[in-house]
Amino acid sequence: MQWYGGLVIVILALGLVIESGPAAKRLLGPDAKSDGLVGSTRARVRRALTVYTVLLLAGVVLLMLQGTGPFDALLHSFAAVSTGGFSSRNDSIAGLGGMSVQVAVTALTVFGAISLSLYPTGLRQGWAKLARDSEVRALLLSACAITLMLFLSLVLVEGRSWADGFRTAPLLAFSAQTTSGFEPTRVATLGAASKAILILSMFIGGGAGSTAGGIKIIRLLLILRLVQLLFRRTCLPRHAILELGGGQDHENSEILTTLSIVFLFFIAIVTSWLPFLYFGYPPLDALFEVVSAMGTVGLSSGLTNSALPSFLKAVLCFDMLMGRLEVVAIIILLYPRTWIGRRSEAI
Repeated sequence: MQWYGGLVIVILALGLVIESGPAAKRLLGPDAKSDGLVGSTRARVRRALTVYTVLLLAGVVLLMLQGTGPFDALLHSFAAVSTGGFSSRNDSIAGLGGMSVQVAVTALTVFGAISLSLYPTGLRQGWAKLARDSEVRALLLSACAITLMLFLSLVLVEGRSWADGFRTAPLLAFSAQTTSGFEPTRVATLGAASKAILILSMFIGGGAGSTAGGIKIIRLLLILRLVQLLFRRTCLPRHAILELGGGQDHENSEILTTLSIVFLFFIAIVTSWLPFLYFGYPPLDALFEVVSAMGTVGLSSGLTNSALPSFLKAVLCFDMLMGRLEVVAIIILLYPRTWIGRRSEAI
């Protein structure tokens, strides 16, 4: 269900996306043009299916070479490529095998968190182009930064051994960044600082056009360029003209859409967090659960269990739905003008 669920979302997005923007461009590929969107959708869907299947088969072979049984190799490849994160073991990938097996599963989640449209481009133009892609580099850089912060938190704040930090920090950081949700160690046992670092990572998420959740790396890069532009403008005359840069052209509507989506994502998190506070749950743990649900990650601070009130379970379920389809799609679905008055306007 995770594997074909991740694929179906990508295919539906290819078939139904109607507005341009950074995420849409990542989904359709660097050579996409708005005027050829409809005619090329079928070809793009076929390429997405091919890439998705190849990643799955490569994952099964890779895990079996590491000594994992065929059944576990298939299940964890399903979960890793789709960045779903469910495991056939009660202790997640910690019980799957040694360090090499856990690294192999984590590597699969990274490939799943990269835009599927980049793989055909890399095959045609060379894999160096994939390595030079700004979003891919930002994804890896962000995961490495989270790894370093998490390592320092585990060793210096929580007092864990350096060996434990070296083993746990990268696996957990990449799990959160790719929104796969595999647990090399129980998140519930982590300290407050470590949980806060993971919240930041889950909020950012993976690449647009991938199976990962979060606000997407490409939107974060656009916001950072806007902030950079704001600071540069303070040092220049009022009549100076500055371009956003970054190797891509961005229209005002794209920038507005990006800011709106990130803002709505943030508002949805805060709105979902408040009921947990009302029920008396610890603020940081509650925020962790909400961000994890909105980012479709699956990591848990320990609050999500059978004893959780049904209302809060419903909140988390709705958060997962919003995070998977993105907030705007749910708002359009629930917006009365979507269903009422459209017929009369068309006439």
